[in-house]
Amino acid sequence: MREMGCARGCAAAPVRLQALALLANLLMKDYVKWRGALFHRFALALVDSSPAVRNLAEYLLGDTLAVKVGGRLAGWLEGGGEGDGCG
Repeated sequence: MREMGCARGCAAAPVRLQALALLANLLMKDYVKWRGALFHRFALALVDSSPAVRNLAEYLLGDTLAVKVGGRLAGWLEGGGEGDGCG
């Protein structure tokens, strides 16, 4: 997961796109769990400098991942991330 974090700071938008798509795929297949740190990765992608990354993040959070983690996402936002283990 830490290695995925450095993709966020990469200057190449295609790398950030691939990292975001990979994280979403891992979430959908339950290889990783939705936690505060992962939510922050997607939230940062929503304000990325690349329109393609922003659009993908918006699509994933609003459509694809909403089916999988929608209730947990809403609870996390309402509770401010409490109880997710990320302090």
